[in-house]
Amino acid sequence: MKLSDKINIEEKENYYYFHLHGKFVGEDETDFLEKQLDLYANANKNKVIIDLSDVNYFSSIALGILLKQDEKFTKSNGKIVICCVPDFLANIFVITKTDSILNISNNLEFALNSLNR
Repeated sequence: MKLSDKINIEEKENYYYFHLHGKFVGEDETDFLEKQLDLYANANKNKVIIDLSDVNYFSSIALGILLKQDEKFTKSNGKIVICCVPDFLANIFVITKTDSILNISNNLEFALNSLNR
């Protein structure tokens, strides 16, 4: 699978929508995710929704990238909202207490509402 197939990015009216697919182990795909998020962290339109509904593995490296990028976006008055988190990953967020740091929404509608607050 090509890296561009692992992360589909759509430009919306006032945000970017990242739909992740497959495994994010900590190699090329996590580097690609970090670089793509870096592009938008300091952009004029620096709001991103990340949909994890089609992710079937997410390493601690990938989780670290989300935390690091969330901090970057916050410092530049942007925002990342994560939505549609699979149960296995939601449990990891709870166990690691990252659910209290990251903006996580159950579905896209809630993510949009959270993004605009």
